[in-house]
Amino acid sequence: MDEKKNNIWVLIAKVALIFVIFEAFTKILGRVIASKLYFSLLNGKYIIYAVSEFVVFVFAIVLLIIRKKWYIFKEKKINFGESIKLCLPILVLSVIIALANATELIGTNINVNNLISLVIYVVLIGFFEEIFFRGIIENELLEKYSSNKKEILISIIISGVVFGTVHLTNLLAGQDLLTTMMQFVQTTAIGILFGTVYYKTRNVWAMIFLHSFYDFSVLLNEVNLVTDCGYVSNVPISITAASMVASIILSLIYLLYSASIFEEKKTKIYNNSMFILIALFFISNILFGLFGANTEDYYVCTNYDIKEFSQVETHYYSYDDFNYTLEDGTIYHIYKKDNKAVLEDNIGVKNITFDVDNVDRVVVIDKYLIIIANESASDVLYYKYLNNINEEFKTLELPMISSVGYLYSKDNDMKYPLVKSYINDLFVLDGDTLKKVESK
Repeated sequence: MDEKKNNIWVLIAKVALIFVIFEAFTKILGRVIASKLYFSLLNGKYIIYAVSEFVVFVFAIVLLIIRKKWYIFKEKKINFGESIKLCLPILVLSVIIALANATELIGTNINVNNLISLVIYVVLIGFFEEIFFRGIIENELLEKYSSNKKEILISIIISGVVFGTVHLTNLLAGQDLLTTMMQFVQTTAIGILFGTVYYKTRNVWAMIFLHSFYDFSVLLNEVNLVTDCGYVSNVPISITAASMVASIILSLIYLLYSASIFEEKKTKIYNNSMFILIALFFISNILFGLFGANTEDYYVCTNYDIKEFSQVETHYYSYDDFNYTLEDGTIYHIYKKDNKAVLEDNIGVKNITFDVDNVDRVVVIDKYLIIIANESASDVLYYKYLNNINEEFKTLELPMISSVGYLYSKDNDMKYPLVKSYINDLFVLDGDTLKKVESK
């Protein structure tokens, strides 16, 4: 009887200990994690893209259920580790890119909100694209065209080409032509490689991991930037050629590796071809580096200087209709009409429709006329001084913005034109420079 009572007390003690540990975890560590996640959801620059990916991910899940392909999550011919080994070129390339980009971040204050939002974003990309392109499209093709080796190969190639072609839509989102074409060539080859590995392994989890990790590695170097990188419009032919040659060689490596997986053998011709392609890749990079244009002069990663304030007030405008009085008493009436900015005066001399398209906001702040326009899915700030209305607009690239107004600094009793990004960063126009606001 005493032993039974002792066992009960031991059980109560264990339950109490588990409860204390649980409470400590949820109150301390859980709160830290929750707060980090909360602020990342509010302020991470990739969250807006993650939301879009989540929507299409839900669509893919619904389509998966409708097409009765839910089995893809359980079907596995080869386990996770062996499936990863089959896709070794992508894994090695991802690790190299990740290490290179991580090295660039050493010594910097990593934007944790952006980093967490990036992880969420790439995981959702991996889930949606692998479920949709491999789990649904490739499976649909294989169900209809897989009676022999040739049909299986054609099904895999078609699914890869569809995967690559979808990435051409990035042109509509403002991505430059060079980057988009490079992406099309490589994603088609990667799609064929992933499709081949998926056919051999039927392990969608391995594909999701590889896809997510690859995208994370590529985007890691931009985690601290307010806006992302891209080529300018007047890229020299040598840079275009270097980029395309690199994409083609890498794509050939992926395709050759896909062929070896599909045939399940590595011949002497295969090995020699792989060595030749790898050698060509490094030789071409060296030659273009020695004799071509400097890529850094044309590949722009927009960043912003910091302006610190100790005491500020912020004010935002919800309207696009302003009056401004000149020293001679002339009143300018400035407003937005039909996605254009219009200026009229009270003496009937001026009636100007400014040559700026896709106007989103029109704001007058002290002496500044500010116009925010949307160009190729990005925001551009046009500004000029109202006392010299005939001068040309000056322009500055903006992050995607949510509000426009002004910041009043109590430090120096000055007003600054202010924009607020959709992830709640603040930027002020300081002279002819856009600067990110931080507290002292």
